[in-house]
Amino acid sequence: MKIVFDHQCFLFTNYGGVSRYYNSIIEELIKLNQDTYVIAPLHQNKQLKLLPKNNVIGREINPLLLKPFRVSRVINDLLSHIMLSSDVDIIHETYFLPKTIISPSKVRIVTIHDMIHEKFPQYFPKNDPSTINKLKAIERADHIICVSNNTKKDLCNFFNISSEKVSVVYHGTKNLYNFDFKKNYRSDRPFLLHVGGRNLYKNFTQTLRAVATSPILRKTFDIVAFGSSNFSKEEKLLIDKLNFSEGSVKHIRGNDNILTDLYQQATALIYPSLYEGFGLPILEAMQHGCPVVCSNSSSMPEVGGDAAQYFNPNCTEDLSEAIEKVVFNEDRKKQLIFNGYARAKIFSWQRSAKETLNVYNNLLKKLP
Repeated sequence: MKIVFDHQCFLFTNYGGVSRYYNSIIEELIKLNQDTYVIAPLHQNKQLKLLPKNNVIGREINPLLLKPFRVSRVINDLLSHIMLSSDVDIIHETYFLPKTIISPSKVRIVTIHDMIHEKFPQYFPKNDPSTINKLKAIERADHIICVSNNTKKDLCNFFNISSEKVSVVYHGTKNLYNFDFKKNYRSDRPFLLHVGGRNLYKNFTQTLRAVATSPILRKTFDIVAFGSSNFSKEEKLLIDKLNFSEGSVKHIRGNDNILTDLYQQATALIYPSLYEGFGLPILEAMQHGCPVVCSNSSSMPEVGGDAAQYFNPNCTEDLSEAIEKVVFNEDRKKQLIFNGYARAKIFSWQRSAKETLNVYNNLLKKLP
């Protein structure tokens, strides 16, 4: 079986949860002796370096040279078509652009990670094409993979998709229990960790308000936000308005080694998102022995199970209380860490790849 993943998500991001997902699935498919490739002629993604060179067709270039991305996408589409010198069995699209690789593939797959644009249209411009492009990708696809049952439910409801056309394959985590690393980040004070995007439905400002309203949390902990862009003007104004002391709310960017350090040193991961298609940082934190305090909405209880302290993401006081129940209670903290290790073992990229491969094989079996 020849499997090709297209360039879409690797063109737009150098790091990120979506490219991590594809990179991990591809790595495991290769280990399963599947003839698997990424065709990304021009890309900026750093995570592709982790794959065998022979399985990545393309080269990393300076992101500035890829702008405007609209032009780069067209160039990548044309080059990808040229590079596909033979028929493939599976084309797995990695995002929802209007067009992707034109190929004589037998089966075309798309993964839906979330339904954020459809659930929260008020957070996006009225002319945002994401929903239209997502629907085009779904219509092109022979089958759809969703990363949680909650995402599948939302997809079928919003787009009136038959559940028979959709399979659920969970994300995984890598086994880093014995990961030997040098400390890339050290903190002089205990801190609460936020990972990933912060704006709109990610609800980071709720964490700021929750800590600010609790004198003991404010006195004891810093807040570290990892990833995404620098603090916005609005975020800085809110930090000042809430009277946080200078340097007590930090933004850090970096690679997976720094993120590993943060998970292992944080007192807890605070995940206040209003909606997630899956919520990979929840599992990553558990994998590294970091207690999880997260929203009780969308897919997060599905992922967190009994290994998280839940709260209503719309209630500041509920979040404050949830954090305090964990960080000032050693028994509860130890219980969450213990349950987290067990929970994380359920989700592996090996399992994800095998279930993805089963989807491929079942579809090919149905062909005439």
